[in-house]
This record gives sequence, C-alpha cells and structure tokens, in this order.
Amino acid sequence: MMLKPSLIVTAALLLITSPGRAQQKKEVVTVDVPPTSYKEVGRAQVSYFRESNTTEVRVELSPYRLNDQSANMFFVFTLEGKKVTEPKNVKVGMAFFASKARLQTLDMFSFELDQEEIKIDDVTVGGIGYDYNAKDFFRDIEGTVSFASFQKLTAAKLLKVRVKDVVFAFNVSDGSALRDMLRTIER
Repeated sequence: MMLKPSLIVTAALLLITSPGRAQQKKEVVTVDVPPTSYKEVGRAQVSYFRESNTTEVRVELSPYRLNDQSANMFFVFTLEGKKVTEPKNVKVGMAFFASKARLQTLDMFSFELDQEEIKIDDVTVGGIGYDYNAKDFFRDIEGTVSFASFQKLTAAKLLKVRVKDVVFAFNVSDGSALRDMLRTIER
C-alpha cells in the first residue's frame, strides 16, 4: 500500500560467500528519500525530488466502508522537472479490504459518474495480504485513467467507485480533493 509520497531507491549488493566456489547472494536495500520540497494545495500534496528531477502530485481519499468491506484510494501523477503541468495519465490505486475468499476473485474496479462508466487502464493486481493493524485481508489494485477522464471525475455531480458488486459513493470532500489536484497545475 502506498501511503506517503516517497522515492524508492533500490540498490543490490552482491556478496561472495565461499572463496572456493563463487556463490552469489543478493540483498536488496530500499531507502525512502524525502522530497527536496513539499507543499499542499488543499488536500493535494506536491513533492519535488531533486535526485530524480521529478514532481509528484498526490491525493489520498477518505476510507470507504460498506458492511465488512472497505477501500482506501489514492490518485497520483508524476512529472519530469519541477513545474506541474498537465499529465498524460493519472495513476489511481486502491487497497480493498474484505474476506480472503472475496479478494481471490477481485481483478478490477471502475468509476461511475453521471450515468457514464470510466474504466481503469493498465490494471495491475497485487497478491492478497493481511493487515495486522486492521485485522483484515487486503488486495492492492492500481491502474491509470487518461487526464481527460480524470477531469470528468473531478466535474462529476455524482461519483461512485465500483468494485465487482460493491459500490462506494464519493463524499463531497473527496471530490474537492480531486479538484485540488487540478489546482496544482501551472498554466
């Protein structure tokens, strides 16, 4: 689950364990590099990372709950350089919490707005995990929507996310948070 803006730097270290027969063991070291600069525009978080010369704009939405199922969602776009311009696509991710049996068939989600459906492109589905804090199973799903589709989401009067047969309605503050992402764009 992605919860904080960060840049992941991965380094592989090779260790030789036997002088007679060269065996290699790889270790992966992950380091979270804090942003060089950070600001908030409403609920939108804008982070610039000097090491990679990228800017990330992110919004995390309020958790949605329905019966014994819940979803945490985020929207993010990443751009080269420090200037926030209109992106080609916006990444959208969800951690869906439910029973393990229910998660096994979960492979996508979509948005419903004002009688129109917006599908998620380039969907990747993570494995099933267990969150010891929430005491529940979860599955991460990520994909992209075009910037034009994202603009439709921000302008919708009634916005819902559908995960199989479960529908969560966006609340007013989350619609406002998505519009905050648009306000970060320098025209």
